[in-house]
Amino acid sequence: PRAVSPEVLAAAAAEVSPRNVQVAADPATAWALAMRIATPEHLICVAGSFFIVSEIRAAIEAQHPQ
Repeated sequence: PRAVSPEVLAAAAAEVSPRNVQVAADPATAWALAMRIATPEHLICVAGSFFIVSEIRAAIEAQHPQ
């Protein structure tokens, strides 16, 4: 019940910032999108629940297996 849809969050961000906002359907897709957009000078910050961070971590580990 506390979750906000990505579209509602993007609309709220657009109200306070002129920057372009990207929306992804799930954390793995968001990570892939961030990796396509980011340059070496950018910082990608993952925020949200431990569940979101866990899914992002799995996406990173899938790209860079040990």
